[in-house]
Amino acid sequence: MTSARPLPRPRRQRAHRAKPSSVNLPSWSVSSRHCFLVLMFLISQVILFTSSMFQVQRIYVAGTETLTSDQVLRQSGLKNGQYLWKQQPGEVANRVAGLRNVASANVAFILPGQVNITVHERQPVYQVASNTPNPTWFAVDEHGLVLRKLKGTSNQYPRLKLEESIEFGKRLHPALIATCSQACGLIEQEFPASIWYYTMDQRGNLSFRTFSRQYPVDVQLGSLENLDYKLKVLRALMNSVMQQQQVAGIDLRFSTPVVRLLHPPKPPETPAPHPT
Repeated sequence: MTSARPLPRPRRQRAHRAKPSSVNLPSWSVSSRHCFLVLMFLISQVILFTSSMFQVQRIYVAGTETLTSDQVLRQSGLKNGQYLWKQQPGEVANRVAGLRNVASANVAFILPGQVNITVHERQPVYQVASNTPNPTWFAVDEHGLVLRKLKGTSNQYPRLKLEESIEFGKRLHPALIATCSQACGLIEQEFPASIWYYTMDQRGNLSFRTFSRQYPVDVQLGSLENLDYKLKVLRALMNSVMQQQQVAGIDLRFSTPVVRLLHPPKPPETPAPHPT
């Protein structure tokens, strides 16, 4: 008798999970979101740049000597309430440098709403006047620009008299200033703090006035050729003749120096002829 085989169990079929179907959003919704974000960014930038942070609130001026802060402010063109992003520091600095007495200017914008203006004024190197009996002295810078009228003279800068009219705003010839700088520098080294003023004529002849025993002495150098030699001759005369007699003038324009005494000796009187 045969035994019955058990019937095989039916296989269970695995349940397959349904894959989530992807939902395709319409393209118009994505682009709208981007546009909205860009719009919000632009609005925020407009609000930021139109806020008081970017408006001129305080202006500080430094470095002025003869100028006033009001003059610098007017020249800068800046006013309270203006937007900083409408201005450029370099352009403002160029406007300020347009003032006659200004050599250069620096401008810096500092948030919130602050502007710093630093001015570098032209510095005088000479006191210049016309060669007249009652001269009016002016301050002149290294480029020959007449800066301003002086109330009086000082020993801080050399004094120079010229045979031409001097007025505010005039620019002297650069060659004249260069010549005076070179010559006066050599003379000041040889005779420091002893020159009252220099005089230069239209032909370039230089002279100066000094003092000996509280009396003025006029020294004529003539042209600037062989200036070193002329100064050595002058030094020798000061150590000899001027130590013994009161000198009124020395002329070094010729090969032999000419010394003019303040009180020259009187010529001997010739005896009157006896009547015969």
